[in-house]
Amino acid sequence: MANSKQLRENKNQHKPKNKQSKVADRDIYLAMMDVKEYLEARFEKWLKERDVVIDYEKNLSFGAMINLIKTKKIRNDFDENFCNRTIKPDGGILSLRKISDKKYYKIVIIAETKYQGTNDLRLQAGLKKQAQGNAIERLGKNLAGIRAMFNHEKITPFVCFGSGYDFKEKEGIIYSNNNEMSKSENDFVALLDNPQIVAKKIKEAETDSENNIYYDPTKKAGISNLLTIYALLKNQEIREAEKELQNLNYHQFKLKLIDLLNEKLGKIQKKYIDYQPRIKEILKKNTEYLKILATQKLNLIKKEIKFN
Repeated sequence: MANSKQLRENKNQHKPKNKQSKVADRDIYLAMMDVKEYLEARFEKWLKERDVVIDYEKNLSFGAMINLIKTKKIRNDFDENFCNRTIKPDGGILSLRKISDKKYYKIVIIAETKYQGTNDLRLQAGLKKQAQGNAIERLGKNLAGIRAMFNHEKITPFVCFGSGYDFKEKEGIIYSNNNEMSKSENDFVALLDNPQIVAKKIKEAETDSENNIYYDPTKKAGISNLLTIYALLKNQEIREAEKELQNLNYHQFKLKLIDLLNEKLGKIQKKYIDYQPRIKEILKKNTEYLKILATQKLNLIKKEIKFN
């Protein structure tokens, strides 16, 4: 297992596509190394007593993800035909491993950085143009697997620092005939989704045949989810939202939710480009946030194994 110094000096850790990616990859990697050193210092005694080390890795196999889900003893049936496949988060993974027990494995934190808006730089470098919206949209694939691993825990130790502006209607991968939107990519609305994508996702959101709007996550999971989103965006209680929407059918409700989402997201997107020159500064500041999240996760692990 490599220590932080060896990992820092390894020049092959990153193979960036362009200058922006190089800066982002380097900064998120160095932030993870800072977090690793911080945790090793803060929990030095606990780690030694338990024969545990904090390990850094670049890949996470489907097999390892399935094994982590199995430890929760909630689900038993899995498709294990693709266990050798991996996800490769840009910032890598920090995990706990026991030197004396190869089966002991607990994830502390996973980090990603996604920068979209690079076709001008790719062309300068002699690389092919990529579909606009590609980088951020592909994040959903990793996120779906990570959420599944931590679905029954209080904290999902995943952080992504996303940035970019190269999002043009009908040029993202969701419009490509060769890259149909997967179910996982349609399970969420991203902050940078344009109005057409938002409308498509909400219109295709699963509902029931009753056509009455009220909150019942057991019998009406789909409409209850949309109702929750609506209430949160309007800063309402669920019952208030139910009363407001009681005379609408599902189609009318979805149109109303689409308008509300696009209004909120539009305000965020208008300011988004202002953050481009500050990416490096933001990543440095968020190193402290990574430390806090990783510490919370370690404390949960300590509680789980009943260590005082």
